[in-house]
Amino acid sequence: LPLVREFSHQGLTNTLWSYATLGHAAPALFQRIAEISLPRISEFSNSGLVTMLGAYPRANHTLSTEFYDTIAQVIISRIAQLSSLQISNALWSFATVGHFAPDLFRVARNETRNRINEFNSHDVANTLWSYARAGHHCPELLNDMAKAIPSQLDKFNTQDITNTVWAYAALDHSSPQLFSKIAEVALPRIAEFNPRGLANTLWAYVVTDDESTREFTRHPLVINAVVSLIDRFDYKDLCQLHQWDLWCMEYGNGESLLPPLFSQKCLQSFVHEDCASSNLQRNIAAVLSHMNITMQEDVRVNSGYSIDILLTLNDTTRVAIEVDGPNNYLPGTAIPTGATRLKNRQITALDGLSVVSIPFWEWHELPTKDQVDYLKGRLKM
Repeated sequence: LPLVREFSHQGLTNTLWSYATLGHAAPALFQRIAEISLPRISEFSNSGLVTMLGAYPRANHTLSTEFYDTIAQVIISRIAQLSSLQISNALWSFATVGHFAPDLFRVARNETRNRINEFNSHDVANTLWSYARAGHHCPELLNDMAKAIPSQLDKFNTQDITNTVWAYAALDHSSPQLFSKIAEVALPRIAEFNPRGLANTLWAYVVTDDESTREFTRHPLVINAVVSLIDRFDYKDLCQLHQWDLWCMEYGNGESLLPPLFSQKCLQSFVHEDCASSNLQRNIAAVLSHMNITMQEDVRVNSGYSIDILLTLNDTTRVAIEVDGPNNYLPGTAIPTGATRLKNRQITALDGLSVVSIPFWEWHELPTKDQVDYLKGRLKM
């Protein structure tokens, strides 16, 4: 460690990248290099800066907010000098560590739109994944990408396909023509997808729910690919596959296309998810209780979803109250995530429930005296 201070910028970068690539944990070394590099960060080359930035998430090493904020400002000042690969890799690094630097993502968004023809298939998919992972609302970029992607689809590998459709679904951005073209390319190669990639891809098509691609998601080749990986899916994959299975039931004859034991395994994984109540939910439930409305909290319905608050109105009408916190929306917007819209759509279609969503900011802004009237209005009482 004492020698690290004598390293050149390139030496620091190369050292980090070597350890990260080899998967060799060296937390003390990584931390020391970060401390030495931060005051000198403006002296690093573009390549060195992006390479160093990428080494930390690959090594699962967490750094301070100050470190990432400083690098973000340097990248913003140099954005026009960065190659498409460097822009893509920088965004990937920030998204992977969970530091979403809105100013950087905004500047990079505009730069990417201006230079979109410079981005190859991997750069495109990586960039889209990063914006979705950051929850950054960017409809203009997604529209531009949807026009540029078809000419490169023959160069997309299966991971690129997965990252692309997952990004559009996570950001709840509809692009039927793009999804249709991707389905045409993906179907003959469906057996090449790994378990996570296949589950993510099918989930994305379920979220977007376009009529023109329903045949793809129910195709025998897709069913066979899922069944062939039956023992390789992890918990998260099985949860996504359950939502796909529900979707197949919705548009089929109400029966699963999967072997019964596998379908049950997906359901069991899905219902195993934690459904702990939030303070906001408990507060709304308390007000509903004072209104003498019959209700239950954290109810599992037949589809497997957990309903925040299930009401029974007029002894017959069942209404699902979904208390939507910040995680249910794209950051800084009132736009629900793809996952939120999917849940509401499926419990309406499959469980026969009317869904009333209570956005967190609307409730927080209410004076206590107005809460009952607000709920009566939302419930049309």
